[in-house]
Amino acid sequence: MSNEAYVDAEFQKTKANFVDKGVPVVVGEYGAYLKTNGDGSLKCPGQDAHRKDWTRYVTKSMNAHGLVTMLWGRRRDVRPRDGRTEKFGSDRLGRRQCQ
Repeated sequence: MSNEAYVDAEFQKTKANFVDKGVPVVVGEYGAYLKTNGDGSLKCPGQDAHRKDWTRYVTKSMNAHGLVTMLWGRRRDVRPRDGRTEKFGSDRLGRRQCQ
């Protein structure tokens, strides 16, 4: 990810304007989606790894700034969470990886 400083700065503004004043912030929808061709193949090789890196970084930054997160995704992109393993379907992007 190349815009970490920007992401952190934006969340710092949110923290200063709301969280530090006792106002809870819930980020209700965020995510990065797979871009696929008509046959289901990925348009850009390696994009799944980048998407997971982006999601991990943004989630960790929000948590570090006191924001409550709620990951959002289309059914084919983010699979339902398996409560036994704390993993999200075939994506294997677990809750613990984003903390």
